[in-house]
Amino acid sequence: MSRRDQFVVGVVAAIPLVIWWLGWYPGFLSFDSIDQLGQAQNGEIFDFHPAVHTIIMRWIGLGTAAPGAVTFLQGAGLVALMVVAAGRLRELGVPRWAAVLIPSLVPWLPSVAQTTLTVWKDIPFALAILWLFLELMAVVARGPLYLRKHVVRFGLLLAAVWLFRHNGLLTVLGLLVVLAATHRQAVPWVRLLSTAALTIFIVLGPLYTLYDVDRARPASSEIMIGDVAAAFLTTDIYEPEDVTYLTSIAPRQTWENLYDCDDSNPILFDPSFGKAVIRADGDRFLARGLEAWSQAFPAVAQHRLCAASYLLLPGQPDDAYLHRPPFAIPDNDLGITREPRLQSAYDLTLAVFQAIEPPGRLWLTWRPALILYAGFAVWAFVALKRPRSWLLPGALFAIHFVNVALTSLNQEFRFALPLVLMALLSLPLVLTPDPP
Repeated sequence: MSRRDQFVVGVVAAIPLVIWWLGWYPGFLSFDSIDQLGQAQNGEIFDFHPAVHTIIMRWIGLGTAAPGAVTFLQGAGLVALMVVAAGRLRELGVPRWAAVLIPSLVPWLPSVAQTTLTVWKDIPFALAILWLFLELMAVVARGPLYLRKHVVRFGLLLAAVWLFRHNGLLTVLGLLVVLAATHRQAVPWVRLLSTAALTIFIVLGPLYTLYDVDRARPASSEIMIGDVAAAFLTTDIYEPEDVTYLTSIAPRQTWENLYDCDDSNPILFDPSFGKAVIRADGDRFLARGLEAWSQAFPAVAQHRLCAASYLLLPGQPDDAYLHRPPFAIPDNDLGITREPRLQSAYDLTLAVFQAIEPPGRLWLTWRPALILYAGFAVWAFVALKRPRSWLLPGALFAIHFVNVALTSLNQEFRFALPLVLMALLSLPLVLTPDPP
């Protein structure tokens, strides 16, 4: 791809992000954002949100809360990856017009622009997965030698996916299994795994020690609260002593009042629900969760399907809420307020914000299902019409889809952002020429 085409992609892709950034400076922030920025400023860093992200924000802000710099760099990262994507598509045989047009337009989707300019760990995580996806496209275009030549880059990207979200490990392991099955001889395993392992060790070891990171995080068993609730409230699998234990966490009526299969926030954060009891003996609660999976799988599957329904159903249910970047910046002690840098940019994007928010339009403007279906359709086409080696990027897309479906506690667009980006950039592949 020519430098002129790269320049065009970069400029066109940057325009909407710059307009949103100027209008909504310093960006979109939630309570989680304020919490992390506060940690970055005061230096008391916890690993509930991946601490490496908090530390990087501290570096960006030079020890102060600088959300505007964070969101600017996130937007710049997305633009850079759109330029890379255009080149990868062109290498795979996508016509020049499509290779330039599609990556240029991806940031013009308000859902993509708004989410990219939100101070969340999910954004660098999404950028890391997208970069890995584009590197796998390069392996398809140039052959396994590309992976050997850039094995350190692959190792660093695997480490980043692992480190920026706690569930990133599942995607990394899934991709490694696929590589072992399809490129076992071509992958320089020692260098790849040692690069990833050394990076993770440096971050979790010396770096976290240097910043005195509090490694305590909610017990991993808490991710199974919804599964246990579904089994507890809809089946009779639990023995009397188990029922006594569960009611010591909260009365059954409280479980019923707080449980919502598509939104775990009430049961996770309501003070009337005794998470302290769970944390006091995480293994005991984990055993109840595993019991739910083994003895009440239909109830658990129904719960998980409900939680992941935003990935599958285009329409917005009346009784569900799709979490999106919040309109207002929460009150905080950090002095962070919305300060538009260009009033006309705010006025323009405010009109867009209001236009895409009505519940009747969410199926088109925010719900990711239609885009994900299109992505799967493209990879089905690739499986039928192209060599098997082409499926490597699609495998990452499918693996991460399973990860998000299994680990979603709420219906949140940010969880689906990496999938949306990969799906959109897969669309031009249907225009590649048939092999001779």
